[in-house]
Amino acid sequence: MRAPITIRDIASHLGISHATVSRVLNGKGADFISEATRKRVLAASEEMGYRRNYHARALHLGRADAVGVAMLLIPGSNGWRDFWGRIVDGVAQAASVHGKELVAIGSERPHEDVIERCLLRLQERRIDCLVLPGALDLRPHIQAFRDAGAPVVVAQHYDEKLSGLSSVRLDSEPGVRAAMEHLLGLGHRRIAWLGPATATSESKRRRAVYRSAMEKAGYAPQEWAAPEAEVLGKEWPMARAIALARETAALHLAAATRPTAVMCFNESMAQGVMAAAVDAGLRVPRDLSVIGFDDVHGEFATPAMTVVSHMLPEIGRRAAELAMELSAAPGGDPREERIDAALVVRDSTGPAAKG
Repeated sequence: MRAPITIRDIASHLGISHATVSRVLNGKGADFISEATRKRVLAASEEMGYRRNYHARALHLGRADAVGVAMLLIPGSNGWRDFWGRIVDGVAQAASVHGKELVAIGSERPHEDVIERCLLRLQERRIDCLVLPGALDLRPHIQAFRDAGAPVVVAQHYDEKLSGLSSVRLDSEPGVRAAMEHLLGLGHRRIAWLGPATATSESKRRRAVYRSAMEKAGYAPQEWAAPEAEVLGKEWPMARAIALARETAALHLAAATRPTAVMCFNESMAQGVMAAAVDAGLRVPRDLSVIGFDDVHGEFATPAMTVVSHMLPEIGRRAAELAMELSAAPGGDPREERIDAALVVRDSTGPAAKG
């Protein structure tokens, strides 16, 4: 096997200094090198098959040119593969646009193992910055990340007490407000809300926007509560969640005065409502309009689901960009940015049924 071509080999071949070749190929201190010399170096490096030594370059420049992202590699995990995976897609896109490597740091073991791996990569300077999906239990480790001295950004967390780390998260209120304006504009007056029986701060926030829109328009809110599926190993079984929402919706759709539209806390609940409508002989959207929340599977529903988008790729992209910004200008207080949820209109909403 032939030894790899080095900067010294190129310098010897061209009869110029090692320092000149290094400046051209590493892009550091090359401002005073002539364009002719720069072209000769680049042409020779291509012809001779030169490949950068990643670790040597990182040591020389004092940076790895890499963005890290934490992942849980849970077999069969819908949440990490679909929901959080879309955030990782956004991180990857931002890294690519800015010419950075993406380093995925994952484990099938508990959260603490992933966090330990992330801290090690930061300490070894194998990554310049890190994006942490908000599903990880981060509060016990905030100080450790701060002590590591590298930029860390949390992407989409729901923990109101999480402080000490920069974050990018969704503001759901604009999206729910747009969804309610959409339904009211279609002539719906009997609009129900379907949310989890055990209210979280986020479900309360979305429900409050729904209630405010109904009361402002002069109509009575109808609030339904669906039992939650049992959480198994940090995973929410989607099929069970849909079934529970389907059962809850079936009870209400059988009432004499049923709603003409339902606003749901998430897509799983919306899929349950759409299934219950079919069971009751109702057509979506002709007899019942349905809106979900997340935009992970909604476009594949039948009919394609109108949703409030969680803006997951955008959150991941912005989290990576913020991490890179903080890496270039370290220090300062943690920053929090919010991205507005947006309504995506598809086929599951239409004009209110008469009667």
